[in-house]
Amino acid sequence: YYTTYHPDGIVASLLPLDFGNPSKRPANELLALSVMGEDAAPAVANLVGGLNDPDTRQSLVAGNLLTAIAGIGPAAAPAIPALLEMLESASTRQKGLIVQTLMNMGIAAAATESRVGELLADEDAGVRAIAAAALVKIGAS
Repeated sequence: YYTTYHPDGIVASLLPLDFGNPSKRPANELLALSVMGEDAAPAVANLVGGLNDPDTRQSLVAGNLLTAIAGIGPAAAPAIPALLEMLESASTRQKGLIVQTLMNMGIAAAATESRVGELLADEDAGVRAIAAAALVKIGAS
């Protein structure tokens, strides 16, 4: 019963995620983690591993990965350094997802205020809008 229905058991059954095998993309697992909230916090280290993999960053699974981290919320704060690194070479779509992820972390992402603030000058209106919303949510004054 514990393994099947307790959040810890569910997270353990989904891990480790294999980002290196293109034929085994973990889209369903990432979706499951994205709706578990802070109960999925034990998966953060594995998710950061995906963020740190250049092939994963450029793949279709990157959006699912960011959505999973965003769904975990403030408990995913250990992912912030990898998110900021990813932001440096992100596409417009990924920038929006990264900032949304930081926004979902709330004040746990307050240290990113300066970097998110820089996105207020981004060429894309959508990125500017999500950056403005994120600054409010992460506690910027």
